[in-house]
Amino acid sequence: MQINFRKTVGLASVLSALVMLTGPVLAGGFADAYQAALSYDPKLQGARFERDAGLQAVPLAKAGLLPSLSFSASRPRVHGYRELPNQQGTTTEQDLSYAAPQRSLNLRVPLFNPEGIMRYRQAETQAAYSEVQLTSRTLELVDRLGQAYFRALLAEEELKLLQAQVNAFSEQRRLTQRRLQGGEGTRTEVAEADARLDLAQAQLLDAKDNIEVSRRDLQAITGKDASVIAPVKPDFLPPVIAPDSVQTWLTAAYENSALIQGRRLALEAARIEVSKSFSGHLPRVDLVGGISKASNESLSTLNQTTLQKSIGIQLNVPLYSGGYVNALTQQSRSMLQKAQTDLDAELAATELSVRRGFLLAVSGSGKMQAYKKAVDSSEVALDGVRRGLQAGYRTNVDVLDAQRQVFSAKRDLAQARYDYLMSRLRLFSAAGYPAQAVVAEIDQYLMQ
Repeated sequence: MQINFRKTVGLASVLSALVMLTGPVLAGGFADAYQAALSYDPKLQGARFERDAGLQAVPLAKAGLLPSLSFSASRPRVHGYRELPNQQGTTTEQDLSYAAPQRSLNLRVPLFNPEGIMRYRQAETQAAYSEVQLTSRTLELVDRLGQAYFRALLAEEELKLLQAQVNAFSEQRRLTQRRLQGGEGTRTEVAEADARLDLAQAQLLDAKDNIEVSRRDLQAITGKDASVIAPVKPDFLPPVIAPDSVQTWLTAAYENSALIQGRRLALEAARIEVSKSFSGHLPRVDLVGGISKASNESLSTLNQTTLQKSIGIQLNVPLYSGGYVNALTQQSRSMLQKAQTDLDAELAATELSVRRGFLLAVSGSGKMQAYKKAVDSSEVALDGVRRGLQAGYRTNVDVLDAQRQVFSAKRDLAQARYDYLMSRLRLFSAAGYPAQAVVAEIDQYLMQ
């Protein structure tokens, strides 16, 4: 056999150019896709900015408890005139034009500020909530990445299965035509083979579109071309779930789940909000001081400069604000009750998620073994139907049905495999495992 090296090199150049045009290529398994998504995914980037903004709540609230110092200066220019009586009994007009510069330095030191203290405690809770929210968004990224990744793998397997199905139906069509020409077959069998082949080809076209869409979905998360991704190991078998007690998983989820932690912090912030609202009834004490220097403050002090220094304690006692503080406190108590119900709902949702994931993980092994047996049985049945067709007691339709059953069983097995991996991913996420640990758990079952 002769090989045209010039054409081979030319094809390689074209492929290289296509890779350069399509941008960076995703190489490796699930962990590599996760690393790419960490630095690209727009939703996660937005969550990081939101976290950074939330962390600023602490210095903002702290500023209300620290001393404040301000300086002001002005230099107004006064223009006018003054009428003065003279000895002749008339008035004399005197033109006035002078500058009246003023400068002041003011200091305020909070001594007792209950509202500011509550605001600072609330800000600390909000900052912690921002961190937990980013953790939650990272786990959401792992979930979205897992769905896109396994959808792309399933689309690839479906494409291979449908291509094999088209090839099998094409071969069966040729066989029926030969049988018809040999006088053993019928035109009905040929028409049936044509119909099955046409349907399989239409499904193959849909699969090609589906694989393109699934790769685009994965690329939208990672920012890299996802035409080649690591598949599941051929010898993959569902591992034994450990620990094997659902209560252990639930305990871990109650302690470590980012969603539950976020709801608890929101509840704590709501409690502090009640205290902050009620502090509107409490007095505030500040140390105030100032230095001011002014010249030509009035007509009576022209050409005079005044320097004043002051320091003292200022007490502000709220007496009546039209019921504002009472209404605000009642509103905060209602929001506290809502935060409690939100926490209860999150606990229930997490429990349901953990139990569902645990049950799917436990039953996954038996389910996949059943699908594997279904594939083996359907292949044995197909071989038997083919032998029956040769012996004359089976029809071509029976062969086509048996072939379709084989491909359907293989497709169901692939779907079950990815459903199991996705349920395992969600179980670990719901139990509060860090995102990196969840990714490593899934990545070990892929070909590296």
